[in-house]
Amino acid sequence: MNGIRLLSLSLALYASLPALAAPEQPAGPCCRAVNLDALAGLDEIMPVLLDKRVVYLGENHDRYEHHLAQLEVIRRLHRAYPDLAIAMELFPQPVQGALDAYVGGAIDETELLRRSDYFRTSLDYRLYRPILRFAREHGVPVLALNLPDEIAHKVARGGVAALTVTERLWLPAQMEAADDGYRQRIRAAFDQHPAHVRADFENFVTAQVLKDEVMAARAADYLIRNPARRLVILAGNGHLLRGAGIPKRLSRRVGAPSVIVVNNPGDELAPDMADILLFPERQELPPAGRLGIVLSDGPAGLQAGDVDAEGGARAAGILSGDLLLALDGKPLPDSVALRAALLDHKPGDMVRLKVRRPASAFAPEHEQEVAVTLGQPAAAGR
Repeated sequence: MNGIRLLSLSLALYASLPALAAPEQPAGPCCRAVNLDALAGLDEIMPVLLDKRVVYLGENHDRYEHHLAQLEVIRRLHRAYPDLAIAMELFPQPVQGALDAYVGGAIDETELLRRSDYFRTSLDYRLYRPILRFAREHGVPVLALNLPDEIAHKVARGGVAALTVTERLWLPAQMEAADDGYRQRIRAAFDQHPAHVRADFENFVTAQVLKDEVMAARAADYLIRNPARRLVILAGNGHLLRGAGIPKRLSRRVGAPSVIVVNNPGDELAPDMADILLFPERQELPPAGRLGIVLSDGPAGLQAGDVDAEGGARAAGILSGDLLLALDGKPLPDSVALRAALLDHKPGDMVRLKVRRPASAFAPEHEQEVAVTLGQPAAAGR
């Protein structure tokens, strides 16, 4: 890598100074310095990115400003090179068909969420929504990079030996062992898991290496099959730092010039962390409005499970067991449709919810429409 560049996105960036020449008799450790009075702008750093066929853009998955920074870089790359593609760690490879259909305009956002089983993850879809909408608006291919979660979890728990013959088809022909630095970073992530859910550390490392190898192989195959395209790879910082995750495994497969850009990696900075570091100004997603209902998809349709006693749904008279039929006139065939319908709503918004209450000893089955005032976000599933 070319050393460290510190970038601040207002959108402005810090540019690194060249290493100082060592004195003949050094008095202490060598160091690098960054002149904070001479910050570079994004315009000044873009030539570095435009010169590479592969641009890695790191992220902390739950940081909204990281994704906005990624989007701004993607916009500028696409402006210069329309034959751009975006590869995303977020999506497992089996959902590629859903991404193709969404980008191509064949399905809408709700159907993308349904076919990709997006809500398997706890990550707020709105974090990635602007990038996916940009891809759809401009016809930019989106490549699903990742290993299916169930394969990674199985390896983390029982190692490669736990995989079935069919599951072993995901194993690449060659897997490069983790180096010491990679293992140390994995150890830090491993130790954050509660003790009662931790897997064996060696299996955990193997699962992470497998994910990096699978993602690198997927990206390499795309580059080989599409020699005219440039590729932006969006992945967690941990998969990119020091080039030890995806980058070196991609370089082993295809010799595409690349640059590693990492979003705010934390307090520990080192010259070999990446080629460029971004420090976007912190931004939070607006709070999402909630109904206060635990949702259940069943044979009869979308059903209310537990109803929060303090939530807007309970105040509007919704009861556990009610079937949720429509929101603001839009049919609700399943929980995905409801979650999608609420994406643009905030706490305090009022929505109209049509429900069907099953027959009871006191009343026959009947339908009604009620006004619900959305509350503040709470735990996933409500």
